[in-house]
Amino acid sequence: MIIINQFIFIIIITLFNILVYSKTIINIFN
Repeated sequence: MIIINQFIFIIIITLFNILVYSKTIINIFN
């Protein structure tokens, strides 16, 4: 269970980073 929880946590962090990164890219192009 611990491994699964860590995996889910990593996915959430990765998705959050992608979201922030894409917003930064959009701001640069605007």
